[in-house]
Amino acid sequence: MIKRAIVSGIVSAGAKARDVRELPVPVTQWATLDAECAAGIHVLVSPLDQRSADIRFFDTDGLQIDKRAERKLENLLFREDFRRAGFYEMGDIVRKYIALDGYVAHYLPIRGETVMADTLKHYRPLDAPSWRLILNAIHSLMLRYEPPGAMPAPPAPVQPPEPKVRLTAALDIALRRLPLDDDAPLRTLVGLVRDDLRGRIAELKERLATVEAAFSALDPPAPGIRYLWAGCETAALAAVAAAAKNERPLSERLAAFETALALAEAWCRLGEGERHFGRHQ
Repeated sequence: MIKRAIVSGIVSAGAKARDVRELPVPVTQWATLDAECAAGIHVLVSPLDQRSADIRFFDTDGLQIDKRAERKLENLLFREDFRRAGFYEMGDIVRKYIALDGYVAHYLPIRGETVMADTLKHYRPLDAPSWRLILNAIHSLMLRYEPPGAMPAPPAPVQPPEPKVRLTAALDIALRRLPLDDDAPLRTLVGLVRDDLRGRIAELKERLATVEAAFSALDPPAPGIRYLWAGCETAALAAVAAAAKNERPLSERLAAFETALALAEAWCRLGEGERHFGRHQ
């Protein structure tokens, strides 16, 4: 909310705001310098008090402003001594700028590929969320229990036909065809991410097959969850097909592939939770 308010204020003053989304502070500082911005602002939750927010201001070189500049900025804000723009002078919000690619490519020769590759080990998919256990408990204790006089359960929906190419196969094909230029600054890191995704796909194939086979033997709401997955898989396949084209930046394509894979992994964990509860006796 604070970030949106700041962006709205910048735009209403007739300036252009470049939204770099969620980034670490050093990357925001580098993006301010790289994009030749007049200044940079970073909003984050205070590490000292989770109920507070820290707002950091950077100059055109990406350096944090000093105390004197902070007081000057505060005085301008309190006096409301800043420019008002008419509706025809409103600024724009730019969201197409991706700072992380340039940041890694810039510092890769300095820090070395080995150091950069080691950082990827800290960004692994999380385990199944604990809230799924709560939902499964609700299903078992409430939805599967039939009190006296309860209406009969609705029939299970007819499962839609399987797509010609399953999501795991489409992802594997797209990743194998992902071009890696020999002179690209991110070739080594992109190769590591691609191999990691293909390894997760190989593990997911067997898990999905087991879960889908087990769902046919479960009572509601399992068939309904299986029915919903068909729609999710269709949407994920469309996203993978769009990302497989060379029109988008490499990082965006990898992000789209991993999003589709994470969706399948999440549904698989959900299905495994349903399967462990079994039938209500």
